[in-house]
Amino acid sequence: MLTMQLRSCFDRVHKPEQMIRNEERLKYLEQERLKDSVNYVEVMAMYDSLIVISKQKFDELENRKQPIKNAIKQSNTVVDNFDREQLRRAFADGR
Repeated sequence: MLTMQLRSCFDRVHKPEQMIRNEERLKYLEQERLKDSVNYVEVMAMYDSLIVISKQKFDELENRKQPIKNAIKQSNTVVDNFDREQLRRAFADGR
């Protein structure tokens, strides 16, 4: 009982309004920082996946290039007298 009476004699020290505003602003900035870092990680993951897809596509095109080069080497050297259909057949047959 005596403690309660003594406490009532003294004014409680309240935080200044500016300090409260600053603390709230810091909480807000920390939440924004976390949200931005999550967004950054998501964007970087997207870029990484796009890079992987591009590399796979490049490798696929490179793998398709070699058989075409071989077909060109094996084709007849004089193609001036061939029409388009004859050229298609020659490449399809592998000559």
